[in-house]
Amino acid sequence: MSNQIYTGFWVDRSRHPVLGATWTLSVDRATLLASFLSFIVTTIIVNSLFNIVVFFLYFVRPIRKTENYSSEDVALAKPGICGFLPVDPTVDSLNSLSSRQELYETIDARRYATEKYSKEPARFTTSSPFPVDALPFEIIHNTSCPFDESMCLLGANSAITFDTWFLDSHSHLGINAPPEARVEYRWCSTCTVLNVTARAQVFDDTTYEGKPISSKEPLVEVDLGGQPPFNKNHTFLYRINALDPSGYEVKYVSIVPRLLNVWDPIQPLYVPNASTTLVLIAPNNVAYEQKVFDPVFQATTAGSDPEAWFSDYRFQVIACVDRR
Repeated sequence: MSNQIYTGFWVDRSRHPVLGATWTLSVDRATLLASFLSFIVTTIIVNSLFNIVVFFLYFVRPIRKTENYSSEDVALAKPGICGFLPVDPTVDSLNSLSSRQELYETIDARRYATEKYSKEPARFTTSSPFPVDALPFEIIHNTSCPFDESMCLLGANSAITFDTWFLDSHSHLGINAPPEARVEYRWCSTCTVLNVTARAQVFDDTTYEGKPISSKEPLVEVDLGGQPPFNKNHTFLYRINALDPSGYEVKYVSIVPRLLNVWDPIQPLYVPNASTTLVLIAPNNVAYEQKVFDPVFQATTAGSDPEAWFSDYRFQVIACVDRR
């Protein structure tokens, strides 16, 4: 952690410019400074002006070490470090390091979200490195479908919206900046289940990735717009896995204006000045202990086991429109 923390003088913009003046030192230098100040304090005459200044610096001015932080400590990340995984190629390969980091972050993020965003009492306490434990957001049900109504499986007012409203870059996101340099950020996402019945084609007499395709495990092509960079005239190509034990399979495509344009949506799904993401979720042969009535994971089909219920759909496609 110490190699990610800025050392030297900086100002904590959450406080007054004078009281927020902070000096961050490495562990070794902080120890030397503390020893030096202790020597000065114990050897100089108590009523001397120099001693008063030393006392002021020692007890008022924050002097922080780059290790052994408590939850109340504040540190400044080095430029280029914040939000990115630091990689040292001489120590480990990029792929190996990234895989381990991704696994760790997934587990840690799930635990953190469960504790900070769940309405249930937390079973453990996670120390938060953020300025606020949880970002404010609102969930709005039965909102208007952001696409052509014909594409919305559950109707014109069946979408769900997640809205953070305006987040402050300083107080919410922890970006240390003076008031005149701060910005507000808002993320609003509206999602709905798509009606793709007329856009899906089933093949059962071909091969896919070297595997034979049959009527029991057909190949499904979903056309909601092509992917020109990859010379594909379809959106999703998916082989139904109904025989081998397998869990959920997820595929997605996105379009982000002026940034990511690997998918060319059909006109009914085109939303100007917004990012759009499609997510295909296939349950394969996942079984449930009881009936499920969620529109995406609906499972009311009885299996041979009286306590097993299977999905009513081979797959579902969710579409989300993000506005920032």
